[in-house]
Amino acid sequence: MTGKTPAYLAKGFVSSIISFGGGDAYLSVADGMFVGNGITDSQFYQLLVPVANVLPGSILCKILTGVGYYVGFDATGSAAAGLVVAAAGFAVSIAASGAVFCTIYHVYECMEQISVFRLIGKWIRPIISGLLLTVMASMIVTNLSTGTALGAGAAAVLVITVGILAVNLYLSVRKKTGSLALIGISSAAGILLTNLAVLA
Repeated sequence: MTGKTPAYLAKGFVSSIISFGGGDAYLSVADGMFVGNGITDSQFYQLLVPVANVLPGSILCKILTGVGYYVGFDATGSAAAGLVVAAAGFAVSIAASGAVFCTIYHVYECMEQISVFRLIGKWIRPIISGLLLTVMASMIVTNLSTGTALGAGAAAVLVITVGILAVNLYLSVRKKTGSLALIGISSAAGILLTNLAVLA
């Protein structure tokens, strides 16, 4: 689609490998590789990162796909070109993540009987749980700051946030509601309730 696409895809693959398949660490890797080289600070931090944080799924896949859109769009001025380059970036992110996963899984499978690997296996879940709790806490803080920036009171935003979390927990545990439905319900409730709090 554009002469910049091969370099973008190569950087995307390398950045995926050095970030070990993604996570929040990918943001700093992507910043170093892409910001200032085809994508601006404002595009990355004011548009791409907030959208990536709201959407479900791998940070790596979302960021690399978004960067691809900007590479294609900025080079041609065409949204269609942006979407094609974004799809190529998404494919590269999946391929690189899969390569990292398969390599590590194969090594682990070969050495899982060694005592240190059995010990690592016991600690993986608590570590990942801790990381997810950190991400959840940071998203709640961002939610509070966004709500107050829109003009709602801090107490009202906190009540709305806790209420939505409680509803999500109930629907997830008791009703076995899927993640996509929970995201849709949370988004709709958040928009409606925050607007009502601003108007009140």
